[in-house]
Amino acid sequence: MDADQFQQFMAKQNELVTKLVAGLQQRAVPASNISSVVPPPPALCLDGDMEENYEFFLTNWRNYSQAVGMDSWPANQASKKVSFLMSVIGEAALKKYYNFDLTEDQKKDVAEALKAIKQKVVRSRNLFVDRLDFFAASQVSSESIDDFAARLKSLAKPCKFALLEDEFILFKIVTSNKWGHLRTKMLSMQDLTTGKAVDICRVEEIAEQRLRHLSLESPVVSDVKKINKKTKKKLQRCKFCGDEHEFVKGACPAYGKKCKRCGGRNHFEKACKIDQPWKQKRRHRRVKEVKDDESSSEERSESSSVDSDDEESEHEVQIAKIKSKSAVESSALAVLDFRLGRKWKPVTCEIDTGADATLIGYNCLTELLETPNPTLQPTSIKLKSFGGNPIPVLGQVMLPVKRKGKRFQLVLQVVDYDHRPLLSLKASQSLGFVKFCRSVKIRRPEAATEEEKLLSVYKVKAEAIVEKHSDIFAGYGRFPGVVSLEVDESVQPSIQHPRRVPIAFTGNL
Repeated sequence: MDADQFQQFMAKQNELVTKLVAGLQQRAVPASNISSVVPPPPALCLDGDMEENYEFFLTNWRNYSQAVGMDSWPANQASKKVSFLMSVIGEAALKKYYNFDLTEDQKKDVAEALKAIKQKVVRSRNLFVDRLDFFAASQVSSESIDDFAARLKSLAKPCKFALLEDEFILFKIVTSNKWGHLRTKMLSMQDLTTGKAVDICRVEEIAEQRLRHLSLESPVVSDVKKINKKTKKKLQRCKFCGDEHEFVKGACPAYGKKCKRCGGRNHFEKACKIDQPWKQKRRHRRVKEVKDDESSSEERSESSSVDSDDEESEHEVQIAKIKSKSAVESSALAVLDFRLGRKWKPVTCEIDTGADATLIGYNCLTELLETPNPTLQPTSIKLKSFGGNPIPVLGQVMLPVKRKGKRFQLVLQVVDYDHRPLLSLKASQSLGFVKFCRSVKIRRPEAATEEEKLLSVYKVKAEAIVEKHSDIFAGYGRFPGVVSLEVDESVQPSIQHPRRVPIAFTGNL
């Protein structure tokens, strides 16, 4: 290439450079249109620490005003700058603080407007509370060491630690990280810095992640364990058929069968829980309720019944006894028809006049309903025994019952015991199982034998004597004199359960 060709080449290059510069100048955004290109700052957040939110918004606002050239605007456009500020602060903040109630002077000065906004959104801080939050902070299990260090710096900012801020942050990282062995190790290290403490915690995090990853990559060991654990299942006695078999679906021979004793399904006669035959007339009448409370036991029509007090207030009721279903020798039993599903079924219940609430065991309820997980309603009743020990209550259930042609809604408290339905005093009285005699009148009946006639005559004469001398047989304190009882005040009083007198002691009574 000679000199002329080189000059022509350079002239061509200069021409291309000139065209390129001209094109770039045409594509450049004018200063007046910068505001349409730069995105506005995010709105003021109203959740969390408002001081931190305000500082974040203020930083973004200053960057935005500098990017669009607001800092170089003349003084006569200060109100326009305030208008820009109010437009980007967010609709939620404007609605909550009623446009911040800016005065006319504040609408003309951005600095004054920002000061008024800060007074509205940032509360006056309590230095002791801020320092308490800082020293109470600790690293949670799901938090990385970098996030924990950043949180400590954010908490230390309003505490005004000044030159001690870095030392306090190091102190919290050493004493409040989630690795106990690292805390012991770093407490014994000399010349420890914040960066070095964070690096030690990062190494521990990486090691944990690597170990977790290795455990996920080796499923062969778990498969081998599953094969080794496959052994023969132990046979257990079934409460539905009475025999021993594996507890798997379809293994029980009583499933789907009908009991010859009670007519129920899914169990055999030898495993039937009915202790007495039932003979009740089946007639449809109005549904009545059984209610246990301090008021009178009344029978109301309709089916909105409960067997307890008001469910909105928690209270305790007493249960005199809870015995096993097999211990029925000293129990008063009664047969009551329960509606289970679409059929009525007779159920033997236990009457306990010392109980304040009607209850049923969870296992007995599952047998009656023939479902492993019956739906229970929440209850606020707390049961306790005669000695004051609490009885765990799982919930309550409402079941329709029927007796002598009358229908009731019975609410039973479900307890974590193996127990048949237990009827309280109020429930037994409402259902007609228990009646109270306020007075006894003996009349001369038509006795069948001479012995019964003679006995009735003596009873009539005895009652006549009691009525004639009623002043002697009525009331207390009729004996003359005063009885003085010596009581040792240092002895703690206690309530003893009633117990039977041993036969060896009866001869001395």
